[in-house]
Amino acid sequence: MSWTEVLLYTVFVVVVIIISLLGVMRTESSGNRLDMTEQEINHVMRNLEKRSASDCVLTRIEGGFVCKEMATGKIFKVKM
Repeated sequence: MSWTEVLLYTVFVVVVIIISLLGVMRTESSGNRLDMTEQEINHVMRNLEKRSASDCVLTRIEGGFVCKEMATGKIFKVKM
């Protein structure tokens, strides 16, 4: 490999890394988080602990929340 090829590969890899980092930073700062009050958090956590729900994705629905377990796909509904 010549020095020109090494330099081009290096620039390419650096550009890909920078684009990936910008995408992660944009995702982290986006509004994908739930705006929950302290009371809602406590209510949801108590209900999920009673049902022994493991790691899950929480989504707000009309009248409460839905929690879908990541490993098993079980769905838990928590009414407010």
